[in-house]
Amino acid sequence: MLGAPFGWIARGTSRPLENIRRLYACCPAKPARVSVMKTLVEDAEKLEYLTSDSHWTKDAGEGKDFGTTGAAFDFAKQEPMGLFNIIGYFPGTKQFFNLNHGQGRHVAATAAV
Repeated sequence: MLGAPFGWIARGTSRPLENIRRLYACCPAKPARVSVMKTLVEDAEKLEYLTSDSHWTKDAGEGKDFGTTGAAFDFAKQEPMGLFNIIGYFPGTKQFFNLNHGQGRHVAATAAV
């Protein structure tokens, strides 16, 4: 429900553009820039990000966006790697934050004969 400052916005109107015009007439400031977050898989030991073509890169901007933490986590659990992080990355501001962590499927080390 809209509070007192926005009570003048017509509810149930068949002209939604009129509401937008009224809102901008009241509040002409431009909206803040929105930065879309990418959800990345990071190899915690190498500090590299998985790319769309299944390679690893140090550049987070080239990392594959999994869309959700669940999709990234499920994928990383099946990868032949050790520890991993699920990272939220905002390309516009180059900010990172750790969303989750886990351990992938280890590949058995083979000794040279």
